[in-house]
Amino acid sequence: MTNEPSERTPIEEQIDQVFNEDSEWQDLGIYFFSDVFPDFMEFEGQMKALGAWFLHLQRSLEDFLEAEKAIFVRNTTPPTAEEVEDYPDDFFWDEAAQHDGASDDLAYSTEYGPRFAFGSIGVAAFAALETLMAELTETYASDVAFTRFTGGRGAPTIERYRLYLEREVGWNMDWGGADRQEFELLQTLRNRFAHSLGDGLSADTSARVTQFLETRDDPYNVDLAHETLKTVGAFAEMLQRCLGEQ
Repeated sequence: MTNEPSERTPIEEQIDQVFNEDSEWQDLGIYFFSDVFPDFMEFEGQMKALGAWFLHLQRSLEDFLEAEKAIFVRNTTPPTAEEVEDYPDDFFWDEAAQHDGASDDLAYSTEYGPRFAFGSIGVAAFAALETLMAELTETYASDVAFTRFTGGRGAPTIERYRLYLEREVGWNMDWGGADRQEFELLQTLRNRFAHSLGDGLSADTSARVTQFLETRDDPYNVDLAHETLKTVGAFAEMLQRCLGEQ
């Protein structure tokens, strides 16, 4: 008796098509993780979905901005005499107020809309990685469970998982230098976006964050989302390499 293949949902088919046929995936740096290691299956699916969402947003960004500008023009154009006939008798066109209100709406939609959309990709990518590492620490736990591990107290959760896998499980992680600094910087930016953090950072970290933001022309967080996907993917690839060495 053979097992019938499960039906694919439309979104799964779309993601697979984009992932397999679109050359831009090479630049995203998202890897196939679960071919050898089933532990990475859910993480792979999450990263593929985030990558497809990123490419969709990137391709539709200009259309969205143009559509919002068109709405602004429509809302600031005085009604015609024929249109006014259908309005209430007390209707009054306040051009200044209408322009101010429409300007505020345009600023919010064109600034915050794309920033939130692309910024959320970084939040979700780090959340997926944190979930993956939580599962790995449970699956490959040593005699000392992670709940009793005292190393790295006060450090970010992902860093504590990394320390546990390295010190207690024996994974040989080559994680330092520029790669680690980039990862920690992106994680800090992710936290600022997700939790409105920024106050309380060390002077060094605050300076690095400021330099990162000020030296880039990235008003919509497009580059930030792109770099986060690549960096999280590279970190997961390192985890897979460590697992393969066990």
